Amino acid sequence: MSLTLLIIMLIVLGSAVASSWMAVLPNRGSMLGIRLPAEAGKDPDTAEIVRGYRKRMIFWGVVFLVLMIPVLLTGRIFTLQFFLLFAWSILLMIAYYREYSRFGGKLRELRRAKGWESQGKPIVAIDTQVSKSRSRMAVSPWWMLPGLLLSLIPLVLCVTRREDWNIYLAAACPLLLQAVLLLCRRFFQKSRATAFSADPEVNRACHYLAIHSWTAYCAVMSMATGVLTLALYFLTVQASSDFWFLLLMIAMLLTLCFGIVLVFQKVRKGQNRILEQAGAEILEKEDDACHYKWGFYCNPADPRIMVPKQVGVGWTFNIGRPMGKVVGFGSLGLVAALVIGLLGMFLYMETTPFSLEIENGRAVISAPIYGTEFELSEVESVSMSEEIPSGSRTNGAAAGDLLLGHFRLNGVGDALLYVHTDQMPCVVIELEDRTIYFTGDSPEENQEIFEQLTEAIQ
Repeated sequence: MSLTLLIIMLIVLGSAVASSWMAVLPNRGSMLGIRLPAEAGKDPDTAEIVRGYRKRMIFWGVVFLVLMIPVLLTGRIFTLQFFLLFAWSILLMIAYYREYSRFGGKLRELRRAKGWESQGKPIVAIDTQVSKSRSRMAVSPWWMLPGLLLSLIPLVLCVTRREDWNIYLAAACPLLLQAVLLLCRRFFQKSRATAFSADPEVNRACHYLAIHSWTAYCAVMSMATGVLTLALYFLTVQASSDFWFLLLMIAMLLTLCFGIVLVFQKVRKGQNRILEQAGAEILEKEDDACHYKWGFYCNPADPRIMVPKQVGVGWTFNIGRPMGKVVGFGSLGLVAALVIGLLGMFLYMETTPFSLEIENGRAVISAPIYGTEFELSEVESVSMSEEIPSGSRTNGAAAGDLLLGHFRLNGVGDALLYVHTDQMPCVVIELEDRTIYFTGDSPEENQEIFEQLTEAIQ
């Protein structure tokens, strides 16, 4: 778990640093969301602000790298670790956003002092000629068919082999990702054609680069998802390997993330190069930074519901529009509810003890979830063990020192675990159809339960 968390936090921190670093790269005449003339890029005062901004980005990168240590060291208490991870992520976003706003304000003051402010009327323009031809700029959706068919194979195999319902659910998840990629492809193809300049040909070239690149990304990710889905099914479900599951999930995450970064950079640099080579006049618009509120884009005059982020890669909602407000704040509410719900669930599972009671020839195991009972006549053997065989979780929880629910263990098969690994040794109860691993509140209690079961089945 610590290795997985370390990789995830490094990806998040690296993405934040890279996104903030790219914010000072000129983009359609903007830097840190502030409109600047072409000569501003060579001005020594501008360069000084950029250097100061990047120093602060490196400083915060080091600070949050150090702050990863307490998060990683609390792995034995998963609820605390989850809370610290969430707090670490929120503070990271706040720190970088504050620096972005602070140095953007310095650029705005420099622009005023240098007399770089434009007198043109700011506008939000849409090129209707490009809008009519957007569908011909996209990569054909048929290129996504092979990836979709590959993602269907695990689900078909689950049906033919009559796997457990949780395996069905896992096999269906890649189809959901395929659906998301199809929706993204449609979004890239159908979104409004914002005008980059007064020249329709320049607009067409800029939009062709963006639409073709992003729809090609969706097709490539569809195929990659299909291939990784097959590998996940055979190496984790059939071979019960947590190592391969972790490795392939990280590979899928990195493929998606790095793909987005590479395409976003390609599109941004390509569009800037087209505008520069064509010598096209960039349409005036207000500073992007003036239209940001609580981290969201907020411009009632802009008809778009989603717009590219001013920092880094990706898109954000336009809460200046009614639908953008509903989706944007709804998403925040959903994330908050999810985090609070998960914290509550983990806290309940970690603080509620397991118990095993023997009464009237039956054993009843009580737990926060996955409680069970069995006849003592079903017990084939009872033993104590200091270790639990390796394997994979099929329907349960594995957090910190908690192992709870259904697992498939190497050399054992289907097993039910009610284990706190800091209370070993555990009681191993072999039944006709499954094996149960159990720990109480202490190793002494485990020994007592073992003796009670041994006496009861004799």
